[in-house]
This record gives sequence, structure tokens and C-alpha cells, in this order.
Amino acid sequence: MGRVPVGQAELIAHFAAQPITHGDTVVLTGDIHSSWANDIPSDHTSATWTSVAVEFVCPSVTSDGFYELVRASLPAGTPTAVALGATQGVMGAVTGTNPWVKYLDGIGHGFTLIDVTPDRVQADFFLTPVPTDALPDPRVDATVAPIYARRFPDGVRKSSGQRGRRAGRSTVGQPVFAITSATRR
Repeated sequence: MGRVPVGQAELIAHFAAQPITHGDTVVLTGDIHSSWANDIPSDHTSATWTSVAVEFVCPSVTSDGFYELVRASLPAGTPTAVALGATQGVMGAVTGTNPWVKYLDGIGHGFTLIDVTPDRVQADFFLTPVPTDALPDPRVDATVAPIYARRFPDGVRKSSGQRGRRAGRSTVGQPVFAITSATRR
């Protein structure tokens, strides 16, 4: 995807130079308004690159992403399915030319839950439904009622119970995609 800025190249070289005893590097980013899980390649120009780190890119909640930008570039009245297909084409072009991109969703909005343990880092992506002609922008859904946090008079308490995947939280639902970082060597 073009030239790597000098500072970024130095940072990637630093990641690669670290002994495995230091653990793996995980980078958490955002601001591209889409969901990604990437290996960070040692050399993005080499067909035999190795991963020096893992990057999780968190989606936007409301800011326009790939889907909205693609849809805005199409003629007014373009069916939602056509806009989705065009967006999937853009995503396919990105993943097809960048083999280190392991997951990319440029359609959904939402949040990412990062679960860190001594053995792994897992990112669960919770995204809005795929747009339809009936609901062309799932960010705006009048049928969704807000959920308010309950006040805890004693402040924050240490949690005890299930750790890892938050399968028990029915108000949030299941992630649409969960990825766990793997060791790089």
C-alpha cells in the first residue's frame, strides 16, 4: 500500500529485532472507520515477509466508513445490494493486494472488545447489521432503545466470574468476528 514512512519503517525494524522472550507486539488503532485484523509485515515489498506484530483496527460507531463513501460515489437511487457489492469489491482489492490483512469489514459500524491474557490477545468485533433497502443505514434505527448504565454506589468492584469471550452478555450479542493473535515465530 505504497511507501512506508521512515518512522514507521524504524518502528517495524525495532519490533523485528526484539527477542521472542519479550513477547509479541500488538498494536491497537482506529481512525479509518472500519474493522481490520492484520499482521504487520517485516517487509511489505517482499513476497516472503514475516509478521513482526499484530494490529487490530477498531471500527467507527457513527463516522462514515467504506460503505458510506462508496455509496456516496454512486448515482442517487442505487440499490443497497449494488452499493454493498461495490464496497465488497473495494475490500477485496485491499485484501487481495495486501496478504497480511487477515480480516477487513468496511461495511459495519460498532466496537471492538479486546481481551488480553498472558497467553493471547483476542479482538471481538461487534458490528451493526448489514444495510438493506429497508434499513439502508443501520446506524440510524428508531427501534433500538438506549441502554443506560446502572449506578454502583460502592464504586467500581472487582469482577469475578467468566473471563474471555463475553458469551453471557445477551444485551451485546455475539461478535461477528473474533480473532486471536498468534505468536510470530
